[in-house]
Amino acid sequence: IKNFLNKYWQVLLINILVLVGFILGYGHFGNIIVDSFREIYIPSQMLEGQALYKNIFSIYAPLSYFINAFLFLIFGVKLKIAYFAGFIAAATVINLTYKIATNFLPKNCAFALTLFFFSVSALTPSVFNLYFPYSFGILYGLAFILASIYFALKKSYPLAYLFYSLAICTKYEFLLFLPVLIFMSGKKDFWKNLGAFLAPI
Repeated sequence: IKNFLNKYWQVLLINILVLVGFILGYGHFGNIIVDSFREIYIPSQMLEGQALYKNIFSIYAPLSYFINAFLFLIFGVKLKIAYFAGFIAAATVINLTYKIATNFLPKNCAFALTLFFFSVSALTPSVFNLYFPYSFGILYGLAFILASIYFALKKSYPLAYLFYSLAICTKYEFLLFLPVLIFMSGKKDFWKNLGAFLAPI
C-alpha cells in the first residue's frame, strides 16, 4: 500500500478533490433555467420524438444531446443525472490533463498545473463550471479531444482518431486539430485511422 501511495498519491488526491468539489458545489453550478435550460430540454424532447435540427433548433453539434438523451432514457429525465454526467466528464478532463502534462513536465509540476486548471475550471459557481456547464458539448468535447491527444502521444493512432471524431461530433471547432493529428500519425495504419475517424461520424 505504501508503494502504491508513493507512486499514485497525486492521482488519488486529484480525484478526491474533484469529488469534494462536486459535493460542495452540488446544485450551485449556475442557473439551470436561465443559463443551461437547453441542456436538459433538448435531450428530453428528443425522447418525446422531436427530431434534432428538424423540430428542435440548435447551432451545436449533436453528440452531447444524444449522450444526455441516452442517459435520460436509462435513468429518467432528472437534473441529478445531468449533474452526475458532468461529474464523470469533469473527472475525465482533470485526469487526462494530468496524464498529458506528465508527458512534458515532472510529475510535481504536472500535478501543480492540474490543480491550477481544476481550481479555475471546477471550483467556480459560474455557468462555465466543469461540473454543469453552459454547454455539455464543450465539456464532452474537451474530454474527447484530450483523450485523442493522450492516445496520439501514446502512438495509439486509431484510438486517437476515434476520440477525435467523437470530439468534432460534439464540438465543430475541434476540426482545427486535424492537421496536427495527421502530422503526428503520418501514413502509419492509414486505413485503421480512417475507419476509426469515420465510424462515429
